[in-house]
Amino acid sequence: MTVIEGLPEEPVEPVSRSWTAAISLANLGLFMAYFGPLAVLMPDQIQGISGQAHKVLAFGLVTALAPAIAALAVTYVGGYTTLYFCVGAIVLLGSVAVSRIRSVK
Repeated sequence: MTVIEGLPEEPVEPVSRSWTAAISLANLGLFMAYFGPLAVLMPDQIQGISGQAHKVLAFGLVTALAPAIAALAVTYVGGYTTLYFCVGAIVLLGSVAVSRIRSVK
């Protein structure tokens, strides 16, 4: 292991269970704060743009294409590995399939 002078070494003791619980609750709170309003407001906005007849298909396309485009952009920039790109592609295909099934009903 290479040690760079001026930087502290890696911790050798594991963190406590209370720290793990606290960071997990903080992440859950951030997730709820970010995606709660999005899950409520986005379908209404999409319905206003695409109309009542195509709202499910439009919502499926938006929720499928956004992560796919983000995965492509980040992969192009070099932030993620191919694994993350493949997972994004699988999520894209699954979202499109679900939106097609729901729009048929």
